[in-house]
Amino acid sequence: MLRQRFDYLYSILGLAALFLFAGCSTSHEAMRGSVMMKFDDRAHVCIGSDDGVRVDDVLAVYRIRVDDMWWLSDYERRFPTAEYRKPNYQKIKVGEAKVIEIFERHFATVRVMSGELQPSDIVEKSRR
Repeated sequence: MLRQRFDYLYSILGLAALFLFAGCSTSHEAMRGSVMMKFDDRAHVCIGSDDGVRVDDVLAVYRIRVDDMWWLSDYERRFPTAEYRKPNYQKIKVGEAKVIEIFERHFATVRVMSGELQPSDIVEKSRR
């Protein structure tokens, strides 16, 4: 009985990951560099060999701030826009990650080398 529940849970998680990755491969231009899933010290990111990334490359990890607030997925819900104004976007480096595996041309597994990494972050190839 317990095994069936775990099998069910893994099936659901696998299906969710499939939809996430399928979405990235169909709209890779819009999602390039996005952190898809985060594990302990690793993450799957939407950047791969088609973007010129190779195993052992170092990627810079950036977090977006808007008007001195960190960007959150529920930003618009919490701060509705009543009038148009030009926001002040800032891309702030918060760490570095090393590519340890590339899969499916658009995806890579990275290991956090310094700083931190969260699902709303963006990774880019470092200019070292």
